Amino acid sequence: MTELTQIRRRPRPRPQLFTARITKHVALATLTTLAVTANVHAKRGEDFSSSSPVTVIDSEELELSGLTSVDDIMKNMVANGTVSLNIRGRAEIADQEGKRTGQAYTERTRLGFETGEHNGLIANIEVIDVRSADDSLYDAGGTNDQPDKTNISDIEDTRLNQIYINYEIPELTSSIRVGRQRIELDNERFVGDVGWRQIDQTFDAVRLNIMPHEHIEGTYAYIWDVNRIFGPDADKDFESDSHIIRLSYDDASFGKITGFAYLLDFDGEATADANSSNTYGIRYEATRNLKGDSEGPKINYVFSYATQSDTGDNTDNYDAHYYLADVKYITDHGCYIGGGWEVLGSDDGMGSFRTPLATGHAFNGWADVFLTTPADGLEDTYIYIGGDLPDGFKGKAVYHWFDPDTGSRDFGEEFDAVVSKKLSDNATVLAKYAYYNGDAAFADRAKFWLQLTLNY
Repeated sequence: MTELTQIRRRPRPRPQLFTARITKHVALATLTTLAVTANVHAKRGEDFSSSSPVTVIDSEELELSGLTSVDDIMKNMVANGTVSLNIRGRAEIADQEGKRTGQAYTERTRLGFETGEHNGLIANIEVIDVRSADDSLYDAGGTNDQPDKTNISDIEDTRLNQIYINYEIPELTSSIRVGRQRIELDNERFVGDVGWRQIDQTFDAVRLNIMPHEHIEGTYAYIWDVNRIFGPDADKDFESDSHIIRLSYDDASFGKITGFAYLLDFDGEATADANSSNTYGIRYEATRNLKGDSEGPKINYVFSYATQSDTGDNTDNYDAHYYLADVKYITDHGCYIGGGWEVLGSDDGMGSFRTPLATGHAFNGWADVFLTTPADGLEDTYIYIGGDLPDGFKGKAVYHWFDPDTGSRDFGEEFDAVVSKKLSDNATVLAKYAYYNGDAAFADRAKFWLQLTLNY
């Protein structure tokens, strides 16, 4: 590595990131003050939404609120809180051509606490812990020095998964959430929590949700850190100066149409610059009853288009496009069959359409071959069938044909299948299989999962 390259990769000063962190702490303090103030106005019989600007609350006003101190408010919220517990045990066996078989036997515990509500204000904290029976049996995303084994990106880690304050503003049908949080938008094609992996992807962000009309919903989020699934020791998290903008219109007779802008500017990790991009797009989804009967057969269709270009310190000068068309026939017995065509385009190999914040495992095959879009882009033509099976089981099977967006190479084919059963209100068991038959550019691989999830 040259001296110039070493200098290039040093984290650069980001005034925006410093400002965002200051803003975060100010926002937290402001939300607490708003909660107390709202309670005071409510006791006085005043409309908080039309009151004069917020002023400092003194001891007399706290007594009027029915509480003697902010400490009393916090104690009351904690006393009315709820605990959540998610335990997920999994065996994953992965075999890739040219590598030794990887075997991961992991257990994830996710423990959370959400306070009771006080005048629209709640707080949430969640800790996640992942343990492996023996992490020398697989390559944990390059974090455990097992490069000869097949990759399984489930690391051992304990982290603060979520910690946020959420403030509901009923007069405006809106909410503000500040802190570390999961963000899952639409089908998570562009922004998600990577929920299939044992460690979640979370965001240090401020998020505003608004619903100015019963059919209209909007989301804005500013993200200053992306906590990815590899853990802090892997040095793969993204520092961020990113904006998420989304507006939807949803009506049963029309369907749901969503416009979005994902303005992503990353820093801090080796691939961060290459994932900096501006994406603008639209998504439409609708379901139609074929016989005019809500219990009869239906057809569901989804169409989406987006355009993406480089931004920030991304050295790839490109413009690429995204297309999706998916049509599904749903029977009145809970089964379905469908197919689709998804394209992540390429600008003649100079740069390709990427979705770095997506729950990537859910798309383009469960073998996870195309989590990063190839330089030539990707065309995914697929068919699927699924639904309810005997004895309370549910299943789905998918077949993919992969091709580049530019060029004539064959990117291979893949077969995926999953079956699951809810054992009780708290327990679900799942078995899943993926087989990818590649070409010279992408190695053959097969994966199998057996999983038990407990939710409380």
